[in-house]
Amino acid sequence: MKKLAMFSPCIVNSAFSIKLYLKCGYALENNGKLIREHNLFSLYKSLSLVMQNNITALWDKHVINNKAKIEDMDRGMQPSIMDIEHVLSEASNAFVSFRYMYEGQGLGLTIHQFN
Repeated sequence: MKKLAMFSPCIVNSAFSIKLYLKCGYALENNGKLIREHNLFSLYKSLSLVMQNNITALWDKHVINNKAKIEDMDRGMQPSIMDIEHVLSEASNAFVSFRYMYEGQGLGLTIHQFN
């Protein structure tokens, strides 16, 4: 747990930036309406299918462009499932879990999902 704690600021900032990105997409699609949600998967699913497809295309391009790096991180571990919906589902509560890590909340996710 101590080693994991040193990654906490990186994970919190990554999750926060994803959260803001998804919330911005929601606001753009809904005439500036704000959504109160921390769950990354729920935020993603609140977007239109067109927006989800655009984000998925960007994600898939990122995964392809970083395939060697991802495979290197997975060496000796179970291979990652890099489908965006799976990753967002697995990391859906990363912001809250890692931000409040000192409270002892369960984590249950892998570091490389936030790289």
